Amino acid sequence: MNVKFVMLAFHDSRPGHVITRDVEVHDELRNQTELLLEEAFQHGQNEFQPVPGVCSVSVGDVALHAGRYWLVAAMGFTEISREQYEQLLCAPRRERMLMVFGLSDKGGAA
Repeated sequence: MNVKFVMLAFHDSRPGHVITRDVEVHDELRNQTELLLEEAFQHGQNEFQPVPGVCSVSVGDVALHAGRYWLVAAMGFTEISREQYEQLLCAPRRERMLMVFGLSDKGGAA
């Protein structure tokens, strides 16, 4: 099974132009969101699953899983709304990182 990450931390993205990274995880984690996201983060590092020209998964990237949006926070993951995801997507990269820390502080971590 794969988890798709929208690479917002170190790549310039905007609506209609995003860089994504599919990360392979174990199927048995399908219904264990917290463990699945943690494994996806670990396996999203280029040391595990290298993707030429794409950074490792980092704080500020967004995982798309089961129709939900999960922000990679400084510690763990924070579920965000589609509206918050779209705001991140449209923001300039410097502003985006300030938004990431504001959203991460609101809780909702997996």
